[in-house]
Amino acid sequence: MAEAAGVLKPSQMLELACTVNGKPWSGSVPSEETLLDTLRYRLGLTGTKRSCESEVCGACSVLVDGAAVSSCTFLAFEAAGRSVLTIEGLEQDGSLDPLQLAFMRNEGFQWVIARPG
Repeated sequence: MAEAAGVLKPSQMLELACTVNGKPWSGSVPSEETLLDTLRYRLGLTGTKRSCESEVCGACSVLVDGAAVSSCTFLAFEAAGRSVLTIEGLEQDGSLDPLQLAFMRNEGFQWVIARPG
């Protein structure tokens, strides 16, 4: 059977360059890797959590070019050339953002991150 033009093969490595929390990042990612896995395991940004894997719980939510996406189903290569903002990126000058503080205060454990310092 002939392979369809433009179809990615499983585990094909793709070059990805994007901005994450205001900083440029680039690297190779498997074509099937989710943005969630790239953020957690390649960049060490563990504030983004895996939970339902069906786009309903919000634990994996990040902003891509200002729009909320479920990073558990958003493929990493789709972020190429785009800006990604995670919960860690809300911190400014060593101080937690009011949203981060609200999650901590209200025990929103999906998004709790370590306090600075």
